[in-house]
Amino acid sequence: MEYVDYNVGKFAETNQNIADHVWAIVPALAFRPVGSTVIRFNYRYQRQTDLLGNPPALSGIIQFGFSSYFDKQREHPRMGSLFVYLPTLFLILVDTILMLLLLLHHQSYLLFGTV
Repeated sequence: MEYVDYNVGKFAETNQNIADHVWAIVPALAFRPVGSTVIRFNYRYQRQTDLLGNPPALSGIIQFGFSSYFDKQREHPRMGSLFVYLPTLFLILVDTILMLLLLLHHQSYLLFGTV
């Protein structure tokens, strides 16, 4: 669970609370296909109140992440360090492709004027 209060205190002019805060809960599933790589899927439920204390904006966010760790002791005898970096290079390529697809999808919404 996360909570952030960006402004603590009250407005000097009106003596009302400054209500710029966010709270969220983020359950996650993680999968470790090999010892040095983690694939993670998060769902973030978030409530964010603006500066004036209007009703909170509700968000449901899906996050996908992966990480790979380098281990110099696991170098391949003939391929050297390239063998260690291949999973990371593959994940960077997949991430780049997903980001480009997301960008193209987002721009198609902008082109047609729908949100």
